[in-house]
Amino acid sequence: MRQPVASAKVHCCVSFVLKMRGAPTAVSQLTACLGICIALFSLSSTLHAQSLSGIRGTVTDQSGSTISNAKVSIANADTGVRRDTETTTAGSYYITDLTPGTYTVTVERAGFKSSVQKNVVVQAAAHSTANAVLTVGDARETVEVIAPEISIETEQPLLGTTIQRRLLEDLPQLSVGTVRQIDAFTCLAPGVSVVKMTDGLSSPGVSSIGRINGGLTPGVSTDGRIDGGLDFQNEVVFNGVPIAFAEFQGRQYFINPPFDMVKEFTVLQGAFSAQYGLGQGVAQYQFQSGTNKIHGNSFGVYRDAFFDAPGAVNDVNPNDRGIIGEPNTDHEIDWGFSAGGPLRIPKLYDGHDKTFWFVSLEKFREASAQPAVQVPTEAMLKGDFSGLVVPATTTQIPIFVPIAWQADPSLMPAGCNAGAAPGQQFPGNVIPQNCFSTVARSLLGFVPKPTSSGEVNNFQPGFVPILAHTVWGFTLDHNINPRQAIHGAYWRNNEEIAGGFIDNPLNNTTANHWFGSGLLVTYSHALTSRMMVTGGFSWTTEIFNYDQQKPIGSFAGVEPSPGGQEFLPGINFVGGPWQPVNWGTTGWQFSINRKHGLGFANNWLYTRGRHTINFGMEMRRTFQDDQECQSCSGNINFEATTTADPVNDAEGNFTGNGFASFLLGDAGSAERSYAPMTKLRNFYIAPYFQDNIKITPRFTLNWGLRWDLAFPFSNDNQVNQLVFFDPTIPNLYTINPATGHPLLGSMAVLGKNCDGCAGWSHPDMQWRHFSPRFGFAYQLNSKTVLLTGLSFSFLNTGAF
Repeated sequence: MRQPVASAKVHCCVSFVLKMRGAPTAVSQLTACLGICIALFSLSSTLHAQSLSGIRGTVTDQSGSTISNAKVSIANADTGVRRDTETTTAGSYYITDLTPGTYTVTVERAGFKSSVQKNVVVQAAAHSTANAVLTVGDARETVEVIAPEISIETEQPLLGTTIQRRLLEDLPQLSVGTVRQIDAFTCLAPGVSVVKMTDGLSSPGVSSIGRINGGLTPGVSTDGRIDGGLDFQNEVVFNGVPIAFAEFQGRQYFINPPFDMVKEFTVLQGAFSAQYGLGQGVAQYQFQSGTNKIHGNSFGVYRDAFFDAPGAVNDVNPNDRGIIGEPNTDHEIDWGFSAGGPLRIPKLYDGHDKTFWFVSLEKFREASAQPAVQVPTEAMLKGDFSGLVVPATTTQIPIFVPIAWQADPSLMPAGCNAGAAPGQQFPGNVIPQNCFSTVARSLLGFVPKPTSSGEVNNFQPGFVPILAHTVWGFTLDHNINPRQAIHGAYWRNNEEIAGGFIDNPLNNTTANHWFGSGLLVTYSHALTSRMMVTGGFSWTTEIFNYDQQKPIGSFAGVEPSPGGQEFLPGINFVGGPWQPVNWGTTGWQFSINRKHGLGFANNWLYTRGRHTINFGMEMRRTFQDDQECQSCSGNINFEATTTADPVNDAEGNFTGNGFASFLLGDAGSAERSYAPMTKLRNFYIAPYFQDNIKITPRFTLNWGLRWDLAFPFSNDNQVNQLVFFDPTIPNLYTINPATGHPLLGSMAVLGKNCDGCAGWSHPDMQWRHFSPRFGFAYQLNSKTVLLTGLSFSFLNTGAF
């Protein structure tokens, strides 16, 4: 029987968003989703309060009466792992913490023939339904049935789409400058759209996030939305444990495990159970596990510019290797392998049917030429601007002696003989070399020679930086006995990115060092046939540091980096119809960004009569150490206005040139700023209770409550130096001309018992963030279910 490769519900859902203002220091956003959903021929397995996978059902006789104390056994077809339980007085049963896959469900009761249901498919974070109807007879006789290929949600108003492994394997994979990213496939779920960033802050190699119900992320190129929503508002769950994000909640790129280590994942929408919080959508990932047989795979993808056409530019201009008629260098290779099986230690241990391992590795390498840029011609390096024209014209760009020299002759370099008075054009449009600044002259040796004629895009960099991305990980699953299991996973994600137009101190791109890792441990124990406890923790790390690539050795006024090296400040050429590419990294000296997240989840599942109860708590603890020294090297701006016609074109639109101003050492402006280290710590805890009551075999009532407690960070004024805008204090630097008094509104220091502090060190705690859940499910017939639900979820719950 063919299994479905992707699942989706046909549904109708009405949702709305309410914004609630809490304490003056924080704005809480309250989201409510009210949906009346009809599931018709649904393809998704049933999703339950537990974020782990499982099977549940109801056992009845031929008259429709429920059968209690029936023995239920399920067995995984690939691993042979078995779980046992008994039905309640309402005839229901519930088994959780199952690895996604295909199962056989056996039901036995004295006086009835045994029921064997095969091919019961369990999906990630989903609970499949396997009902059984027993007939009177000898228990040694067996009635065998095949589970239906299509299962519909009959228990609660939760919409979900499961992307199974088969679909991930069948779809084409693109080489897009990084290893494969599992969250990119959230766009396969109905209602998910991709939004491109336009803030200009996108980082090389960053792909889609897969934000659920949430918007844009600064610095990331694309973002996945489900049904619209707010920024940074999806919950990410790995193997049933929530992931704690110190910043940009839901951004998975830095912590993604290997693509092949994920078996399948589910995207949740609608009226969630009380187990989920701080999110408008949930992305739940189930990792791979080994089986009783060793299986593996390997792959390799190679992409090369050898197979590409040169394009319009390289048809007439040389490429990065100096060859006309061939494309620029572009070598990309992505390869990896995965394997899994039972754990065997010769003569010591045989893990058949019990202990399983799985490993995965993927490595991506890219060597790509940098785009063409503009550099000064050899004549310009000697001060000769006679050939400088407005691009695509023959109109010369005249260079004038700075008018500022007239008022302040000390600005003129010592020994300079300009040949013209301040405010007049240099004779022949040539700057005498005795007018060159000593500092400017010291940098001219680093300027590369043009690789083509003219001034526009006249230099094709020969520098080919390497992008390297490696991710590896493994899982280990041990079934202690039919009632207990423990699962573990660990992975590391490392990426090195370089770039720029030249391999010397003028390079204008930082070297990026990105690292992520994850550790998961989960445990489940069926204490009795009615009570099961599951728990687990997650520890994730994100580190992304940025450094300049080539030190200059020594440069006046530059503060050394943490490593003791000196780098060129940002040398920027501003204004005018033509300017060369900027030098340096716009003052970006270094960035240190370390983020850690600790997540913990504990759930108790209790079945009694008609009730299926989940209760427990979730905790998140985050750590962020951040020092973004993005302007510590400083910026020096050389403007066209300095050497422009002061009478007819003072703005430098058609006259003057920033590089000419640089040669004279006449900077228009400069700035440098310093960023101290900040260390932020957050703590969140949320107890919850959810009860699904099976009123009749067709009607189920759901209700639950969650209490979101996000404790705001406090400032100690020792490590952190945090400021905020206080609209109530006077701004001594802004005077109201009508009254002569300062206007209200100024920056204040967060903290107390210190000079200039605001008098308080943390925002108010929000104690009333209770999130109720309510819904019901009514099965009209075997193909149609009516689902209705209402859920409230606090998103930005305080200053967290």
